[in-house]
Amino acid sequence: MGLLVIHLMPEHWEEIDLWITKLDIGIVYQGQGMAGTSLKVLNHLIRKGRERVYLDGEAEAELLEKYDHKCGTCGSRGTALEFDHIARVSDSHGDQGIDAFMPACVACHAEKTLLESRKHEDDEVSSHFEKGVWDQYVLTDRPPALVYKAKILNPFELSECEIVDVQRCRKDALFHNTHPIPLFCPLDSIVERTSFELGDLCFVIEKYTSFIAQLGYTGQGWMHRVQAEWLLHTGTIDWSCISHTLTATTHLPFNLFVAPLRKMEAAWNDRDLAKRSVNSLIGLWCIDEPKSYKARTSTHVGDCPPGASKRIFHWNDGGVSGVIYDFVTTTKLIGCTSCRPLHDLCM
Repeated sequence: MGLLVIHLMPEHWEEIDLWITKLDIGIVYQGQGMAGTSLKVLNHLIRKGRERVYLDGEAEAELLEKYDHKCGTCGSRGTALEFDHIARVSDSHGDQGIDAFMPACVACHAEKTLLESRKHEDDEVSSHFEKGVWDQYVLTDRPPALVYKAKILNPFELSECEIVDVQRCRKDALFHNTHPIPLFCPLDSIVERTSFELGDLCFVIEKYTSFIAQLGYTGQGWMHRVQAEWLLHTGTIDWSCISHTLTATTHLPFNLFVAPLRKMEAAWNDRDLAKRSVNSLIGLWCIDEPKSYKARTSTHVGDCPPGASKRIFHWNDGGVSGVIYDFVTTTKLIGCTSCRPLHDLCM
């Protein structure tokens, strides 16, 4: 057992603690910041939002007839058959209709369950890319925020200054999304567009001329298909402007975020904090190269490891004072996981 020194709590920690308590979803608040806590809650709600569906007698009879009363794996008839989800319920967000089941003998059902893959992470919506796609998509420049400045003004010289803002644009991009959400894997690659079909992500080569005339287009680069559809619809670009596409093998339901976001926002007592909660977790989705941080606390400045950043904390308790040093070392992590497709959708 060592000494745990808490210098300070994150901003709005009391409100976050109350929010977690009000959600009542089995998560214990341990002093994390708003962004990390919000993302943890979102993933938890998505993961727990799947309810196992069981077939009724009529559906079971229909399924047995479809498979000719045979095991869907080994084809045997002579044993009792169970009704198995083809895809694990814990990993699937798809429809659990009759086509999601198959009859299986006890032995095949048990073997399939034993051999099924398991997730190694708690992130329900992150994609995984192979090296080429990582370099050519994930690490390329992101489109800038859609902000237009008509002219440069000094706000301190104006008696009145107005701006036009879109309310909850980032949250609404997730809330009102109509496309299946792409979940990329290392088998998905960038291809040259040869047909009149958009990918989940599109590379546009049209030259930038005017923010206003081109309706928010900001120049060559990757964009979500939602933006590509809009630019095609308005005539800002044509099909010849889309050179390459990237399409995911797997997709999640288009309305995946609706119920979790609604539950998260309803639990906040403060409207501004509800907005900041969603915006902060979306901000975490733009981190493509994660880093690991290790903190070491000491009372001696000479204990600072090479290359570590230093933070000094002066304390005073009942006339007794001292100095504590926090030494933070940073390690860059190597991986292939990114949420950039979601961030592109929101932005």
